[in-house]
Amino acid sequence: MAKDPWAIWHRGGRHSSFVEGTIVPKAFLPAIGHVVVAFSRLDSQLDLTIAFLLVDAQRELGTAIASAIPNYRPRIELFERIIDIKVDDDDDKKKLHNLASAIFAVADERHRLIHDYMSSLSFGALNPVAEHRLKLNRKEAIFRKQKPTEITKRSLEELAVRMTDLSFRLQRFTKNDPLWKKGTKFPWRDRSRKRITATH
Repeated sequence: MAKDPWAIWHRGGRHSSFVEGTIVPKAFLPAIGHVVVAFSRLDSQLDLTIAFLLVDAQRELGTAIASAIPNYRPRIELFERIIDIKVDDDDDKKKLHNLASAIFAVADERHRLIHDYMSSLSFGALNPVAEHRLKLNRKEAIFRKQKPTEITKRSLEELAVRMTDLSFRLQRFTKNDPLWKKGTKFPWRDRSRKRITATH
């Protein structure tokens, strides 16, 4: 009887700490899941904020418009255009444009995580498990010389926290919460960062 070729990926096998058939450590999975869930929440809040800004045209219409654009790039561009048309307060306008730029940045990082090739893994000298560095290569990098993106468990957790923070900021705006007017620092940002530091 032939030996099971997947045995090295099963419990007790040589590569059992990796996702089957890959170089991705299983230890990365909770952090990757955190990014996926946090982005889903942010994506939903972006739609709700677009709908909020279009309330004069009926919130249902705003939701329909936002949800009809599945790709994040044109939806963020739509958000920026609506800000210019619908937001009169200059301070609010500036903050919302800053949020749009920040959302674009985290959305692009999430896009890289989902769509790039996971090409190589390196280990830290002091704490190999905590310092695993997974390299992501864009698909077009096969044809062009492009520097890979490195991710760690810590960088993924920080990305998820940034997404969560952006969701709450948009929510504070749509609920006319006084915290929105208090500037760029909200209470949950400091708590989130302390939580991350404590877990690594």
